[in-house]
Amino acid sequence: MSNQGPKKSTLDQSIAESPNQVPSTEDGVGQSRAPENLVVLGVVTKPHGVRGELGVKLFNPDSTFLENAPTVVLRIGADQHAAAIVDYRSSERGYGLLAIDRCQSREQAEALRGAELCVPRENLPEIGEGEFYYADLEGLAVITPNGDRVGSVRQVISYPAADVLLVESPAGLLEVPLREPYLVRVDVAHGIVVVDYVEDIVPQKVKPKGKK
Repeated sequence: MSNQGPKKSTLDQSIAESPNQVPSTEDGVGQSRAPENLVVLGVVTKPHGVRGELGVKLFNPDSTFLENAPTVVLRIGADQHAAAIVDYRSSERGYGLLAIDRCQSREQAEALRGAELCVPRENLPEIGEGEFYYADLEGLAVITPNGDRVGSVRQVISYPAADVLLVESPAGLLEVPLREPYLVRVDVAHGIVVVDYVEDIVPQKVKPKGKK
């Protein structure tokens, strides 16, 4: 039997054997199943400089949470690790620079490109009336102002120009911008998202499983 363990993911290579690994059911060495209570705050967009700093984009451009948070969970697929925050500096609206422990080179930072920045829900401040976290939208029913069902929210995608709802509909996948006039209302309590002008959005055809 080989003495080598399972090959580590790029996430594990970047913050290997972190003592802050998120407790959960282990799927293998260096890998863990994502807990359901994690809320995604943003994503790593690119490395910055040569000392391992991360350029990040936050979904809420007004958020100051990372300025005072002690840790953040970095997640790529099912792989995740909690890392101590060394420094966070906001720059232009919604963007910032994040320094974490165990990421000290540009190569390590490059391996984290695209990683989600998450925190346990219980660590987040309570939100006000009419506010919501993107994680709360996944699985909600999407309807028109007239009550016609469009589909359901698969996830929220953050593009440089805009954030969009990826909606599963009978016609295919719809990318609905999270802004007026497309987004009318979000009602998490009743499990619905009201959208308009979806007829202007060209659906993406979903390929059957097993076909390329």
